[in-house]
Amino acid sequence: MIIDRFWAELFRLSSDRTQWNMLYPSLLSITVIEMPSRKHDVNCKAIRLLIKNESGIVDEQILDPSSRITRVSSCFAYWHYRGETYGINVVSVDDCDRFYRMVKGSYEMSRCITTRDPTPTSSSMQSTIIPAFITQIFEVNEGVVKNRNGSFTECIIKLTQNGALIRFKGKDFSLNLLESVMVVGEIKERLYISEPTGAFAIECSNSRTLRFLLIKLLTISSFLQSTTTNISSATYHLQKEIARVNETINSLVRSLGSLQPDCELAHDLNDELEMSQLQLFTLKYRLAAISDINFPTPSELLSKISLRTLRHLSSFGGSAICSLHLYFLCKSQFQISKRLWNHQEELMLNVSRLHTLFDDYPLHSNNGTINVLLPSGSIITLQQTTVDNVREILCKVCDELKLDPEKYYIVREGYDRVRLQERDYRLQKKERSLGLTISAKMCNDGGIKAEVRAIRDKTTCVEVGDLVISVDNRLISSLRSAEEVQILLRHGTNLVLRKRDAIVSQYVRSIPLSTETSGSSSSTATTTTTATTIFNSFAPPPPPPPQSFTRNRSHSMDRISDITSYTNTTRKDQESESARSSPTRSIHQNCQSSSNSHLFRQMSRSAYEKPSRRAEYRHTTPIGAISVSHFSEGAEDQLLKTISELVSTEENFVRDVQKLVNQYLKPTNLPLLETADRLLRIQTSFLLSLLDAAGDVARSFTVSQQQLRDSLIRISALFVNKCSKFKIYSDYSAAYLRFQQNKKELNDIVTRLDKLNISGEQSESAQSLLIKPIQRVLKYPLFLQQIRDNCFKGSVERQQGEQALTRMQALAEYVNEMQRLTEQYGRNIEEISLKNGAASRMNFSQLLMFAHINWLNCPENRSRPVACVAFVFTSLIVIFCPTLSKNKTKVYRILPIVEVEVNESNIQSSQSQYVFIITHIGSSRESVYHLCCCQAEIKNHFIKSVRKAASTLAKEQRRPISGSSQSDGGYSSERHIP
Repeated sequence: MIIDRFWAELFRLSSDRTQWNMLYPSLLSITVIEMPSRKHDVNCKAIRLLIKNESGIVDEQILDPSSRITRVSSCFAYWHYRGETYGINVVSVDDCDRFYRMVKGSYEMSRCITTRDPTPTSSSMQSTIIPAFITQIFEVNEGVVKNRNGSFTECIIKLTQNGALIRFKGKDFSLNLLESVMVVGEIKERLYISEPTGAFAIECSNSRTLRFLLIKLLTISSFLQSTTTNISSATYHLQKEIARVNETINSLVRSLGSLQPDCELAHDLNDELEMSQLQLFTLKYRLAAISDINFPTPSELLSKISLRTLRHLSSFGGSAICSLHLYFLCKSQFQISKRLWNHQEELMLNVSRLHTLFDDYPLHSNNGTINVLLPSGSIITLQQTTVDNVREILCKVCDELKLDPEKYYIVREGYDRVRLQERDYRLQKKERSLGLTISAKMCNDGGIKAEVRAIRDKTTCVEVGDLVISVDNRLISSLRSAEEVQILLRHGTNLVLRKRDAIVSQYVRSIPLSTETSGSSSSTATTTTTATTIFNSFAPPPPPPPQSFTRNRSHSMDRISDITSYTNTTRKDQESESARSSPTRSIHQNCQSSSNSHLFRQMSRSAYEKPSRRAEYRHTTPIGAISVSHFSEGAEDQLLKTISELVSTEENFVRDVQKLVNQYLKPTNLPLLETADRLLRIQTSFLLSLLDAAGDVARSFTVSQQQLRDSLIRISALFVNKCSKFKIYSDYSAAYLRFQQNKKELNDIVTRLDKLNISGEQSESAQSLLIKPIQRVLKYPLFLQQIRDNCFKGSVERQQGEQALTRMQALAEYVNEMQRLTEQYGRNIEEISLKNGAASRMNFSQLLMFAHINWLNCPENRSRPVACVAFVFTSLIVIFCPTLSKNKTKVYRILPIVEVEVNESNIQSSQSQYVFIITHIGSSRESVYHLCCCQAEIKNHFIKSVRKAASTLAKEQRRPISGSSQSDGGYSSERHIP
């Protein structure tokens, strides 16, 4: 029975066991078949491998308990077979995971024991039990961090795919890995973990087990943060988050540079900067775990923290990172990422007590001065104002500025600093989707309300908890049912929403929604729910769905989700789970007060949803949901087909270039070899990056829309980043053209190439393979055009695709232009360069500008202007007159860049805008060249190119051989208009 199929490279260990030798120079198809073992044990299973290439089956192996498979990296594993050691390098990490588990499981049954994989690279980890010692070093009690001194106690840590459970002293509690900070101390081999309820120190029997535990925990937290179980996707997500945080840090540093260091605003910005530094440290720690690189040290972070903050920390090293994390959690509601959607417990905050303990702020109500930050960014100061009376502050500000107090509200940012914000804001739906999940609720007065429950587009100003007031000037409160809200949101374009912090507290109750389940022949019954009191107009998150419903959860937004209440049994289970989630959490669980309601809502974030597969997305939607696609009808299938074709043809192209180099060019040692070899290295690197960017989309047709969108963005970004490398095609085209021109003189080489064609097929001949690189570079824009055309206008995928298409079209034009120039003037330039010993400086890869010009004062023909062509290379200018000859020799001039000056013409005439002058300093022949272009833009480009080359030479920064321009835009930014 076939149980898996994937692509990989096959290796064999050399006889001296010093290197791995690739058996076949291409990717192979590996088919895995389960079969009974040939051993006597009937319970023992075996795995049969069928290894194929385009010619058919090339190898077959049967792996059983004697094979002893070992995994040494995320994509490489090896085993023993018939006295030899074989290894495979798998394209996808998920494929390696499955292969390793299948082969490992085939003989673990016969051994009747459980062997754990010490390599933390699997994207679908099984349950793992690790014995350790634990102690709690910090405890958070109502927003106050307390230091606890206790001894280490034996514990058991159970790791699963979605979390970690710790049992000690007969009790269990779960770690909040999504909001945790983990770090290994610099002095002792000890793991420190801080989460919203406190901080813990963990020790293991040895350093290897401790590192294994750390990497497992960080891998799980990375998967939770990126909402994926794929290491490549998690790595991409973390890198994107690191780039975003770095931008925030740079922005804060620029803002601080314009402020006095002792002002209140500078202190607030310093806090934000330090929180961003901690967030960056946490993201880098997680990325290091899944990328197998060195962890950043605690001192790297602590060196960037101010002394004003460090005085609150109890010690240095790993525990200082934990106390820093808890300090920011309590002071400013710091969050590493969004919380799990079914996470019931929240951190209780008491900012007043925190200020008393740490900053010694006066808390009694008195009249004083308070700064108000306005929406425009300016600040006004109010005198003789009760600083803790928000209503009085709002009335004074609105009276001062002649504003309606009903349209604004106050957000406190410090003891004597507040922010004025508008209650309502507008949002326009420019595409089919807003990227929001909106739920309908019923107020106790019988009216309908719509509330944002999840956000997909993080760049939007919308927050979870914001209230939808109207759609297309129609009030939501005027509607009678959730069905009307559903229809209005589906077709409406202009929304007015109210900030969640500006919503007046009130009780709401859930309402039943009636929805048809797509794909079912009969309508489902109306969902009945139990009325439940909800605090602060914020409906509780739904209970965890069953396994069957989790797989069918739609990932699209703009839907009305049914707000069903908990049954009594479910509520008891959740209270029990929340009570045992932490040793100290149950004590303070019911201490919530109205003064903390705003902070409670700020700590509650959007839901964590697993993306559904595309096939299931088509046929099933959750109850009460509007299924919204991010692609037009048929576009999704076309995009999947385009990506699959792009990847498969790229693999075939790399194999063809490998065959061209190894089978034809190396044995004949042709001059084309050097360029083709460089091309092979660049394309091999591009193929690996393309496979990584495409991910599962390239090999599977059951992927979610989010996976498809991510893949499209990564592929487009890859073309943008690699565009400058593809200028190698210009060199290859020139080398191929020279080969074609010399072929008649080298008939013996053609004969040798024909003899090297072992198969005798025309498609595998040298002539067929030599032309494929030129054909390939012209096909890339076609793939990108298909990607662009199948994405909605204005979407991120289309914008990225348009950018990539523009770059590759410019590259194709550049390659075509260089090929045309080589065909027309290649021989002439080669003869001139050889005659003057300037071959290395007159290479077309160093060409900055080419133009048709008229030489007005040519000595060889002073009677009329002479039509010429001018080439601006990085170090010299060549003026060539193809229509003139003197004593049967061609007329040309070579002007070194360092010896010329180029200026506009001072001649006053109708043609002056097209004329410019080149002065050759120190020349014994003519020193001034009067030149004329057919267009003013060409003249400006020519002058700019000469000055650019002179500036580059002056700085001694020679251009790279592989490109025609220092910008990724390539030749298009410098070329003339035909």
